[in-house]
This record gives sequence, structure tokens and C-alpha cells, in this order.
Amino acid sequence: MPRDLEGILVIGKAYSCTHDALALARMQRDLMAMGGVAGLAAAQALRAGRAVSEIDVGRLQSELVEAGILTRNDIESDRLDARVNGWQEGGMVLGAGKGPPVADQQWPELSEDDLRGRIRRMAAGDLLIEGTADVLVRPEAAVPLLKEALPSATGPGRVELARALCFLGDAAGADALLTALDRELAGDELPQWEHRRHRMPDHGWAPPAAYLIFLLARLGDRRVIPRMNVIADKVRMDPARSDAMFCYVHAVCLAAERLAGADCLDALNTLAEKAGIRASDLPAGTDPRRTVDPTADRYAYLELCIGRALLRCGSPRGREIVDRYTRDIRGVLARSAQAECS
Repeated sequence: MPRDLEGILVIGKAYSCTHDALALARMQRDLMAMGGVAGLAAAQALRAGRAVSEIDVGRLQSELVEAGILTRNDIESDRLDARVNGWQEGGMVLGAGKGPPVADQQWPELSEDDLRGRIRRMAAGDLLIEGTADVLVRPEAAVPLLKEALPSATGPGRVELARALCFLGDAAGADALLTALDRELAGDELPQWEHRRHRMPDHGWAPPAAYLIFLLARLGDRRVIPRMNVIADKVRMDPARSDAMFCYVHAVCLAAERLAGADCLDALNTLAEKAGIRASDLPAGTDPRRTVDPTADRYAYLELCIGRALLRCGSPRGREIVDRYTRDIRGVLARSAQAECS
């Protein structure tokens, strides 16, 4: 429901959430479920003669259980109320902002032994995403235990512990992440997809090195910058094919925006010259039939991302790129560029 409007439900891809949540809620089945639930909520409001904000949420949830959309456990635990209250009061969503993602008191109680158990499973590499969330939403309790487990962990589990520490703003795992990143970048070419379900980049997956680059930048560790240069040198764009290179370029841009320094410019300038990215804008007067190529659109978006990162790192070249895109005939790119300049 929009914060300042009554009688309106916003659903589908128009509803507002952070980019972290969007990757988990943008698929067709999720959107269909959201639309169906919104319809049930609207119908209840009409039958009761109430505003949507005043409907009986418990009754709606019971209907969803009967329909098989929710389970009884979903609505009987304190977790749902804690999450909803936290989001309504502070707009807090896992991964948003610079500090700990969500305060500990907004989540159900978890004993130290249970938390240790989850961290042991994380170190073994077999903790599911729900268990990982249980760790990440308890930064004050989890960080000491993660740091305690890190020295004895090996293999993928060690990287998982380091990723969790880095996500929570603790640098204890940075060396492990740098080592993992160097392994990813050791070959002559950048690793491609581990799996490939779509012709375009999978919005819920990127090569491991892309995640590692961003995590280290999120931590503010400038030792990642030479690795960004390595990626930029090894990127080989195919203008006719959208593949994992998209993710590498995008990760470097996001990292440079986080670090925002002149030492990021070499990597960005190298990427800006890549064939398939350079001069991808379509200025006014261009034949609009050229806008139907989704691969070209994605690479134009990458050029805009590079321009934005250059601009935030103090490069005049960034202003030139962003200015070009303010006049692009593709409205979504032009509006984004104009917002950057405002």
C-alpha cells in the first residue's frame, strides 16, 4: 500500500523494495501470487465496507492457508510480525544501508548454541539461505562467533564465513576473500557461467568473482582495486552476445562507486574503451528500430554505469558519458542519466 494513499494496492513489478529483495520476488510465480493475494485483500475490503488498510489481516492469512499459499507455521511464528514491524517502522530490509542489516530484537530468539550450530554448518558449506539469514540478522551475536570459527575453516566454508563477516562490516575475513578472488582471476580468461538457464544474464546469479569484488568494496578494502584492473584487462565483450562479462563489468562499476577514488579510474577507463560498450548510446534522430536489440540495450546500460562510476570518481569523462545518455532515445536510460545530473 502506498504510504500516503488509501484504496490503492501496488503489485507486480511496480511495488517498491530494495534490489536485494527484488531478486527473490520478481519471478512470474511470485508476481502471480502477489496479484492473487491483492485481489483477495481488495475483495475483503469491499465486502466489509472498509479501507484496505483496515481489513482483517488474520482472516486474510487464514484464507491463504486454506488456499495453500501460506502454511500455518508461516503465520503462527513471531518472525512475521517482527519483520513486518521492523520494515514499517524503519524501512529496514536485509542488506540495505551501511550498518548492520536489521537490529537483533526484530527477529525471534535464537540461542547461542543454535547460532553456533548454524555457523558450523556455514563453515561446512551446507547452510541453506534461511539459516544464513538467521546469522546475518544478528550481527552483534554472530560476528564474534564467525571470527572464532574462521581460522579453522577451510575450502568453500572458509569463504562463506568470510563473506558473512564482510557483509556485516567486519574486516576479519577480507584476506580470505582476496585469496578466493585471486584464485578466480588466475586463468588467462575470466570464468564464464557455472550454469546457464537464460540467453541473457541471470538476475539472481553472477560469477563468484563479481560478488567478491563488490563485497570487498562494500567493506572499503582498497586492495580490491588492483583486482578490478585485472578484470578490466581480461574482459572480452562480444557485441552480439550477452554473457558473464556483463556481470564482471557491472561489479567493477558498483565497486568503484563504493570506493569513489581516482585509483579506480584505470579500470573504468579500460572498460569504457571495450568494443561493444563504447559509444552504445542512440541519440535523438536514430532509427527507433535499433532499440529492439536487448543485447545492445544491456551494453548501453553498462556504458551508462561506467559513466556514472567515472563521474563519482571525479573524472570529466564520466560527465561526458552521462550527458550523452541524457539525450538517448531509450527513455529508461535517458531518465536515469538525467537523474544522475540533477
